[in-house]
Amino acid sequence: MKTPENGELRHRLYRSLSGAFGRRNVPSVQMRRAAGLGVEAARKRERSTTALPTSLGLMTVAVAVLLLGCQTFAGQFGATMRPAGPDPELAPEAVAEAVVDGLESAAGVPKDVERAVAAVYPFLSPFFREAHGGRDGATEFFARSANFPLIEHAEYQVFSPSIRERMAVVPVRVVDRYETPASFVFVLTRQSVEGCDGCWLVDAIRREGATDAQLGR
Repeated sequence: MKTPENGELRHRLYRSLSGAFGRRNVPSVQMRRAAGLGVEAARKRERSTTALPTSLGLMTVAVAVLLLGCQTFAGQFGATMRPAGPDPELAPEAVAEAVVDGLESAAGVPKDVERAVAAVYPFLSPFFREAHGGRDGATEFFARSANFPLIEHAEYQVFSPSIRERMAVVPVRVVDRYETPASFVFVLTRQSVEGCDGCWLVDAIRREGATDAQLGR
């Protein structure tokens, strides 16, 4: 609907004012100014109330698109950065990172050690599995107080490895939510196993400075 121009709106307002005070009563300059200000204020309110729903709609759409983009990015980031299993292209430090990150992520809340070990079990070598008694033994190994920081940590850092022929030593440092650090040494060897020829696998994990009680001895 077409909105009357300012002059027409003022004219209508002047007529209503004249009716209220008598037909011969001409509005004063102050009344005319007040009427003009009232018309302008009414027009501004009309414009603002019309624009507000449109602005809110645009903001809602923008927020929805942003959240969707963040979720998509997070899903792609997690999927590409954490390998599901051993690969000949993975360097020793990448394997160690996959184990540390996988243990913490897969454990969930509350921490489920068995589920965490199942997620990283493909990266554990046949030697590691045999030495600790299969998956159940590996679960018990990571559940010990000495090794549990690998599952429940707030942040971690994987350092450059020391490689000699087919063996690599990778230092790892984790920090729990109380800012307590713990240092580990991952020993990996390049092996040829079923489904993966020339892959780096974890042969041993040792906690530095751990007591016999923490190690379960």
